[in-house]
Amino acid sequence: IAAASRHSKRTTTATQASTTALEKVDNISYRIAAKVIETTKDKCSTPIALLLNGILNGEPFALSHSSISADDPYSSEETTSSNDEITATQSAAPNVWSIVYEMHRIAPDILTTVIGTIASNLRSEETHMRLVVVKLLGKLFYSS
Repeated sequence: IAAASRHSKRTTTATQASTTALEKVDNISYRIAAKVIETTKDKCSTPIALLLNGILNGEPFALSHSSISADDPYSSEETTSSNDEITATQSAAPNVWSIVYEMHRIAPDILTTVIGTIASNLRSEETHMRLVVVKLLGKLFYSS
């Protein structure tokens, strides 16, 4: 019973923190989308993870059936606040790196397998890919 109580307290605390973060966002469509993802994450987590993993792995099916790119979002990025990042993300074409960051803010449980795929890119021979991955992981660790 004590373990269940601790788990429910952690879950409640995580939900409250996520809700508080959503209240700080001015964009109503972002808040609605985030709330839908939070509410339905049990059913939508697998398809979202499969899509993100497919894009990160360069699978032709995922790339051809999605408008999400795997381009480097940090190539022309300046240091901004979190609200500015949301605005910048909305104005640019969607990319997998910013989507992973936003999903981490909304429902990090969905990213269990995606983080593994991202971490495997740390062994890439491409310096540019390793740099993108390190920047994303740094942002994820900093925001936690």
